[in-house]
Amino acid sequence: MHAISNDSIIGVDPMALIDRNVAPVDGDLRVAIVGIGGAGCKIVSKMYDAGCNAGIIAINTDKESLERTSADYRIFICKEVGGKGTFGDIVLGKKCARAHEDDILAVLSRYKYIFIVSGMGGGTGSGSTPVIAELCNRIGINVGAIAMMPFFFESADRYQRASEGVRTLRGVCKNVVRLESNRIIENRMVDMSLPLNEILEILDGSVIAALNRIIESVRRYVREDVANHKITLDGNRFDATDGSVVNADGAVGQQ
Repeated sequence: MHAISNDSIIGVDPMALIDRNVAPVDGDLRVAIVGIGGAGCKIVSKMYDAGCNAGIIAINTDKESLERTSADYRIFICKEVGGKGTFGDIVLGKKCARAHEDDILAVLSRYKYIFIVSGMGGGTGSGSTPVIAELCNRIGINVGAIAMMPFFFESADRYQRASEGVRTLRGVCKNVVRLESNRIIENRMVDMSLPLNEILEILDGSVIAALNRIIESVRRYVREDVANHKITLDGNRFDATDGSVVNADGAVGQQ
């Protein structure tokens, strides 16, 4: 399985945290949200099922997980792993993305604005995400990313891999939000004795709400746009939950 197309949904909403150096005078606002790895694919699948008004792309090394994902395009980057995932190997995740560059580029090239969401710490998220951001740059797509960090109860090795992935991602993408999962949950005052799946649902809901607000705010901005205006959101602030802000250093505060 390579790129699997359902119907190509062309959204009218460019993403946030992206400078637009060329104004949308031609009305061409093709936008997609790209979920990478298990966490990213789960988020974009929920957005697709909810009728998100933007293209949805899912990219994963885990075949079974990808087959359960709802998306306009599903890209199985499998050549280096045989469909079982990368088992936390960042180098392997990078190789998988590189091996499927043509498949990825064929889908990315349908859009002008890409917003990536991925869980960092696994091999696919930390390894593939910087490659995909670099591919966007290669073909002139504006790109931004949300990099979701592991929870405190996950292993130190995973957090280290996540930090490494974010550093690499920032080397190829100037608009990166490092989202500290712990602080989001703390800000929502979530009972950490809840089952893990419920905690993850709360986190996913916060990220999805933030993405939807970004899409809507930029749509509203575009309707009011003048021809030579750049669209950007403050690179140090990103709505993560209702009324909360994640700063570039990962701190969460209140508006």
